[in-house]
Amino acid sequence: MAKTVSSCIACGQPVGESWILGCRDLYLGTPYVVNYGVCQACGLIQQVPVPVDTGTFYPHDYPMHLERGPLFSLARKLLIRGVYFEPGADLTGATLMDFGCGDGSFLQSIQGKVGRRLGFEASPTQARLVGEHLGCAVHSSLAEAEAALEGSVDIITAHFVLEHLTDLHSVFRCWNRILKPGGIVHLAVPDIRSREARLFGRCWHGLDAPRHISFPDRDSMAELTARHDLRITGSRCGIFPNTWAASLATALTGRYRHALFLGFIPLGFMLACLFPQSTAIYTLQKDG
Repeated sequence: MAKTVSSCIACGQPVGESWILGCRDLYLGTPYVVNYGVCQACGLIQQVPVPVDTGTFYPHDYPMHLERGPLFSLARKLLIRGVYFEPGADLTGATLMDFGCGDGSFLQSIQGKVGRRLGFEASPTQARLVGEHLGCAVHSSLAEAEAALEGSVDIITAHFVLEHLTDLHSVFRCWNRILKPGGIVHLAVPDIRSREARLFGRCWHGLDAPRHISFPDRDSMAELTARHDLRITGSRCGIFPNTWAASLATALTGRYRHALFLGFIPLGFMLACLFPQSTAIYTLQKDG
């Protein structure tokens, strides 16, 4: 069988099947099996081949699109640290877009902390539901967002979104166009080169095959920002116990089990505090 080669979705150079093969959907149980390769030019790890359509990877009851209750919000405040953007007192007049806003829980949590809240969600149905629930504009088209918001956004947040995208350049181009000069992007992405990812391999919850298409790191992020007049101004790790807890549950039983995940959360929190490597946080800025 001939070796499959794709082009890197960050720099365009060839990517071969050389990282991890035969990755099943251990989270939602869809029938897809995917392979990941690494770009030798910029280091991006991505699916090979890159799927043309990812819509069938997401069932109608995709958990990130379902509204969650106050207990989830409390757990996120107590256990997840340094991952989600926290508006300071100086941003009460700012315009913030949450890109890939999912169920809208982050936008809801910052009500009153920024001047204007906006969202982006690729599913038109989900965008409409979140917009109606929160009473704010939620876009579902990059072209529509660019036309409506050009040069007017102070902050873009993208929490665990970049890894789902097949066209990174279109998104970075949109971000550049809608940001004000000096505006920032706050990114949270799983770090596939972390100790946690190496420990669990195909059972690592951050892999989330087939929905996670690529895993940008600092080198591939630098490639993307340089092409779209953005620059990296900061990078660090956040404390995210979910991947530890879910990976332990998956490794123990062969697939994700929600009850086990909940049971492992206290241990996952301790491990995430000791080894805060699984989630990388980047701050990007548009040049003024």
